[in-house]
Amino acid sequence: MRTLLLCIIILAACSKKQDKPSTSIKVLDGATNSPVRGAAVHINKGDIASPSPFGNLFIGVTDDNGICKVQDGIYSDADWIFVGAAKYWSFQSLKQTTAHLTPEGWLQLHFHRINSYPIGSTILVIVVSESGRYDTSGGSTEFYSDILYTVRGFGNQQNKIDWEVHNSNNDVIANGTLNTLLIPRFDTLKGVTLNY
Repeated sequence: MRTLLLCIIILAACSKKQDKPSTSIKVLDGATNSPVRGAAVHINKGDIASPSPFGNLFIGVTDDNGICKVQDGIYSDADWIFVGAAKYWSFQSLKQTTAHLTPEGWLQLHFHRINSYPIGSTILVIVVSESGRYDTSGGSTEFYSDILYTVRGFGNQQNKIDWEVHNSNNDVIANGTLNTLLIPRFDTLKGVTLNY
């Protein structure tokens, strides 16, 4: 009898939790405006500039409609959100109920050395989106000969590629820019040469 009573109390508590009002966070593809399924939504409290792992109030995943429901009490306590999904650039901002994720695309660059550089020189590639967001995840790489190199870009938009050659003291000894490269959504732009 006690077991049955305990089960009824637990079920009643669970049903009350489901009845709590919630806020819907909608995650959309920034290129197609279609819902993004399976995106991780983090609701956070504290300073967005220096996040603390203890400031995370909620983690959820979007459904087939790109929606993740968060209890109103948690959402009202939050300061900012982080959203991430496979093949998309992550999104972080002060709290809001809609997140537009920028799809990835890739750029296959043929690095062609046209100058002589000191031993130990490296080349840094900086990918810049139309909105000015940039990425250096390609990092500084040492190149001794012509190679093909694939970098992550911003899909379905024009990308600018800035590059710098650094000597072993990390001084910039050469630089340049490749402009207006339309990188496709979830695909690779090929046939681009970077002469450095």
